Amino acid sequence: MKFFTTIFFSFFFSFVFSQSVSLYQQFNGRFDFTFIGNTMNPAENSFQIAPSIFTSSAANLSLQNTDQV
Repeated sequence: MKFFTTIFFSFFFSFVFSQSVSLYQQFNGRFDFTFIGNTMNPAENSFQIAPSIFTSSAANLSLQNTDQV
């Protein structure tokens, strides 16, 4: 039964239509960057016993005079 289910879903998902995706621009090399933001998760996803999220989130961004955006 498992074999037939696998074959069925293989054929089913082979006929699903999607949009074509192509690489627009690729950047190689070393980049200096800073992430800003906060997460809605109170813990890592793999260690949550019961799924829960925060209802709000905030982050502060402090830039120096010499920083470029």
